[in-house]
Amino acid sequence: MEQGDNPDFYAQGTIPGRPRLIGTRSERVAVRAIKSGECRDATDAQRKLFPNLDPTTVHRMFIRKGYNGCIWWKKPWLSHKHV
Repeated sequence: MEQGDNPDFYAQGTIPGRPRLIGTRSERVAVRAIKSGECRDATDAQRKLFPNLDPTTVHRMFIRKGYNGCIWWKKPWLSHKHV
């Protein structure tokens, strides 16, 4: 197997393309903020954690992480009298 100049099999080369605006650690921080209730949605997370980014960028990051961009309606409380 040809290695070229680097004899290290586990060496990772540079990735071509534009650098990511949100790093992996920042993504984890944002997901933790959503899970804990500190932030309510992607726009709220953008305002608190990433003020220099567009809200659409943060929204796409949450979609990539597997979170839908919706806020659930509150369900009415049904007591025994209602049922």
